[in-house]
Amino acid sequence: ATGVAIWESNVALPRGATELERIADVSSPPVVAGREVCAAAFQGRVACFELSSGSTAWTRDISSAAGIDVDGQNLYVSDDSGAVYALDRATGASVWKQEKLKRRLPGKPLAMESHVAVSDGEGIVHLLRRSDGVIVGQFAGDGSAINAAMQPYGNAFITQSRAGSVRALSAR
Repeated sequence: ATGVAIWESNVALPRGATELERIADVSSPPVVAGREVCAAAFQGRVACFELSSGSTAWTRDISSAAGIDVDGQNLYVSDDSGAVYALDRATGASVWKQEKLKRRLPGKPLAMESHVAVSDGEGIVHLLRRSDGVIVGQFAGDGSAINAAMQPYGNAFITQSRAGSVRALSAR
């Protein structure tokens, strides 16, 4: 009613000697899940906060420009070097790390029932098994990057490429 801030917390604090080194942007929307809100920052960290108070639940020094997704148990994030992580949503502890997408510019992960989908800079969509991060499937689209966040659609998901292709892909 008054516009007064209820709470405020920092995902990342700028650090470095030059202006360029001090860039620390929250480059994707925060995700609200249960009693937490989680966010990731470029040249910063991944953090989850208590929704009611803004108190820091946990932080991890993982830089991400792609963004995060969550399910009932884990938070999924692609870091700036190309690794994809599953972190325990309650503690931030590592559940698994998939490094086979290094230097492939993975985008924002999409958590589904038994898989995590993530696209790379060439528009290839990779399906990772949610329990251990093993790559169990790949789909090569039209050769252009996926330029919009993938959207869930029942047991499938929707992608849109930079070249304009819209596809529904099965996660089975």
